Amino acid sequence: MTNKLLQKWSKELVTYTRLIGIMALLTTSQCYAAIVNNNHLYQLSEAMNQKVQELTKAKGKSVTDFEPPVFLDKLPIHLYAKSLDVYDQIKRLNPSSSLEDKELPFKTLRPKDVMELLAEASDALDKELVANNIDPAAFEVERPLGKSGADAYQNLWLLTNRLAILVPPPNIADTLHQIRRIEQEIRLIATSKGLNVPSASSIQASNKTVRDVLLVMYQDMHLLGRLQRILGTEAIIPGSPRTGELQVTDIYDTARTTLADLHRMKTALLINSSAPSANKSGSASLDDLYAQARVIHDLLLKLTNSAT
Repeated sequence: MTNKLLQKWSKELVTYTRLIGIMALLTTSQCYAAIVNNNHLYQLSEAMNQKVQELTKAKGKSVTDFEPPVFLDKLPIHLYAKSLDVYDQIKRLNPSSSLEDKELPFKTLRPKDVMELLAEASDALDKELVANNIDPAAFEVERPLGKSGADAYQNLWLLTNRLAILVPPPNIADTLHQIRRIEQEIRLIATSKGLNVPSASSIQASNKTVRDVLLVMYQDMHLLGRLQRILGTEAIIPGSPRTGELQVTDIYDTARTTLADLHRMKTALLINSSAPSANKSGSASLDDLYAQARVIHDLLLKLTNSAT
């Protein structure tokens, strides 16, 4: 009797083991099918770049070659923020699209989140192509291997610059608005963490260039990285400004990257709120951008010195 029971239990155990193995294989295959990585993001953004160039020709505008900067270690939060810029540009390019307003979500972002946002923008772009007698299916890009976040970000950078030929790019007033947001977000984080927040300062500047502004903003990012390390979060990796002729859009991109990293910092510190919206000026100058970047520089310097 005992032997029969043991044999029965043994057969049932083998059956259950096989079922568990089959379920594990099915689950694994489903997981692999759901994986999205930088290769997918690069592939989609490359196809979108080709579509925008063809659309530019169809609209009778000249296609411009751009020399992108060298980007380092871009995280999904940075890719999502850049995809938001793409999303907004395509929304303005095709006002009849069903694209809704979107912001950075308060959660840890994955490549899958970036892909979903970019796919929405791509669908709206395809409708604009069809309206201009261009077949979206004609643009097929083979999925590459070994692409990094920086590679995907570079493609997105190219995409925003190419779209700027079709829709007005950010101007100096738009850029000043973004830099003011940086100061307010830093103050929000510092206040939330109980740091001694200095009062607002005012700086005057004159005869400043785009490169002058960018150099201060990259100093700001290095100081932000110091504050991030003090507060126990991963530090931003600034990289360096690109060579050659610089534009106001380079300052805008740098501001948006900094804001994305501040958002990542807030998520890590469990701060689920945003600073009040900064006032937008009707007009601005490069001197205004430089002065605001210096205000942020002094603020971060005081915060890091007082926190150590």
